[in-house]
Amino acid sequence: MIDGDCPHDRLRGNCPICAAVGPTGDFPHGKLNDDDEGGINVALSRHRAPDGTQMVRLDFGPKPVAWLSLPSEQAIHFAMSLLKFAGLRGMIVIGDDGGEA
Repeated sequence: MIDGDCPHDRLRGNCPICAAVGPTGDFPHGKLNDDDEGGINVALSRHRAPDGTQMVRLDFGPKPVAWLSLPSEQAIHFAMSLLKFAGLRGMIVIGDDGGEA
C-alpha cells in the first residue's frame, strides 16, 4: 500500500505516487482461490470534493477489483491508514469481546 497526498494525475502519467499502483503479477501468499488474480499495489490519499467534503481515495489502478484479502498485520495497517487519512487524531481503544473472526 502506498500512503501519501496525491493529485491522482495517473492517467496523464504525472503522478509519482500512483506510478506503481495496479497489479503486481505475483501471488505473495500463494493463489488463494480460482479467481485470485494476484497482488495489487493500492494508493491511499485524500482530497476535497467539489462541494468541499474531505474525501479519502483508494486507487487500485486501471484493474477492476472484486475483492481484497490481506494478512492480519497488513489489514491492521490498512485500517489505521484509513483512519489517519479520514482525519482521526488521538488514541483508539479497541475492546476484546472474546470472540474470534
